Amino acid sequence: MLEKVLPYAMLKAKPNLSHKVADQFRHRSFPYYDQLTSIYAKD
Repeated sequence: MLEKVLPYAMLKAKPNLSHKVADQFRHRSFPYYDQLTSIYAKD
């Protein structure tokens, strides 16, 4: 996708990067997500 938008930028991206410690949070729900988005969301 980056190559299509910026063909001469020579940017590379590796998909599916994850950290071993972050894997434990992958399938957990975030209970305050709605409240935080209402506070920090742009109008």
